[in-house]
Amino acid sequence: MRAVCIDFETANSFVGSICSVGLAIIEGGSVVDTKYWLVKPHHRYFYFDPFNVRIHGIDKEAVKDAQEFDAIYNQIKPLFDILRLFSSTG
Repeated sequence: MRAVCIDFETANSFVGSICSVGLAIIEGGSVVDTKYWLVKPHHRYFYFDPFNVRIHGIDKEAVKDAQEFDAIYNQIKPLFDILRLFSSTG
């Protein structure tokens, strides 16, 4: 069995203020791959609450050269497509 675990960190309390995303691909009960991206929150949500920064350590300086989530999603989506292919074949 294959599975993908996904974790988001946010810049503030708004769920759309994604500042990082991590994936772990699990197969047969073991982690077989991990991926991690820093994400620049959309300009409307680009406030880094000190509370959140204390939790994950990501601040505006860390994401200044990162892509926004829509660009990152284009890299993530194929991983889910691969898993769908595996789950439909066996």
